[in-house]
Amino acid sequence: ARPRPLRLERILRLAGQAVTGRVRTEGNAASALVLLASLGLGGGIEALAGTIVDAMRTLGVEVEELALLSAENPHLSTWAKVGFSFRALRRSRRQSGDLARIVVMHPSLAVIAVLADSMRRGRQPRPAIFFYDIADIRLTPRWLLALVRRRGLPIFTISSFSAGALAATGAGRASVLAPALSTTSYAAFAGVQRTRTGGDLRDPEILTVCRLEQWVAKGITVLVEAVETLR
Repeated sequence: ARPRPLRLERILRLAGQAVTGRVRTEGNAASALVLLASLGLGGGIEALAGTIVDAMRTLGVEVEELALLSAENPHLSTWAKVGFSFRALRRSRRQSGDLARIVVMHPSLAVIAVLADSMRRGRQPRPAIFFYDIADIRLTPRWLLALVRRRGLPIFTISSFSAGALAATGAGRASVLAPALSTTSYAAFAGVQRTRTGGDLRDPEILTVCRLEQWVAKGITVLVEAVETLR
């Protein structure tokens, strides 16, 4: 029997469960070309993207990753952008059929999704774009958001707050996928907590990391107020 198409919406809806081990591979023969802003350089966005990629693989999706920046090529330049765009579009041409999907994991790469959509063949699904936070939305040109909406590209974000901000730009309705930790990351954090408290978790510690110049945009004042309230 012909395998049932595994829609990206379903993959992402199950992603939070998959990374905790509660969902097993469903046996759908699906594939995805995942375009990343970076790979191997660290950071919160890269960690979130990695969690979603892990979830896709857990569900049996064959994932090919292509990153703009990497540990081997960490410097951003015009030539790096041009070369990456050509490689991404060339590989997107290899994606065909209704079981293949292109997933753009950063809005700075959204223009590639628009171009790839214009090159789609047959019943291939439209490329999907993931927006991480409000800063992503503010920095994305309005003309590009308008193109995303006009072509009907599916968009995803991490919260209803971000989804509302996207709707206000006219980009269209975004599906929400709350951020999650992989089982490996969760185990690492939990292990540190147990080590520092001697196994007593009654007084948990909260760790948040951001660039110093972004402390206001990242809501550090709100976090401090929330901790004071909990005390």
